[in-house]
Amino acid sequence: MAEMNSTGRNFIEILKTREPGTISQLYDCYAPALYGSIFRIVKSHTAAEQILEHTFLRTIEDIDQLTNSAVLFTTMHGIARASACENVLLNTLNNREISTHPDDQINAVSYTELMEGMEYQCGEVVRHLYLEGHSLTHTSQTLAISADKVKTQLRSGLAHIHRKINGSQNVLGATVITSPLIQF
Repeated sequence: MAEMNSTGRNFIEILKTREPGTISQLYDCYAPALYGSIFRIVKSHTAAEQILEHTFLRTIEDIDQLTNSAVLFTTMHGIARASACENVLLNTLNNREISTHPDDQINAVSYTELMEGMEYQCGEVVRHLYLEGHSLTHTSQTLAISADKVKTQLRSGLAHIHRKINGSQNVLGATVITSPLIQF
């Protein structure tokens, strides 16, 4: 079996063979850096380990779409970060105590409300890149549009969300829960 310290295209080709031991070498190579990034976001060892496992499973599923080792780590880091942010957001929403006092009540703007009125393709691009953690290239291939079109649709989608959030008191009648992890 070839060594994983090879560079460029060869590294990905070795992983695509799915030979025994290649996945554990991939884990040994990238797990410490990914775990550190995940842990800084979730601040829980258990959650970080689960998200790390999810990241490697997603990477193995999508390995045939990757072309070089630089894209490999970037893709894995994107998946890990998106999953960690989602975990924090879900835990925040699940653990929040809602007061019955009208002055203390906070209504979250849902994903559906944010996407309401957005062009369909913009919503798909935002979903692929931010919620599912896919790369720009993967999103472009999946949606069968150019990378430039993905960037344009993303800018339009984020501008739409930004307008909804800034005008949420008037348009949606709700206060947005802001998170340091999600910035527009």
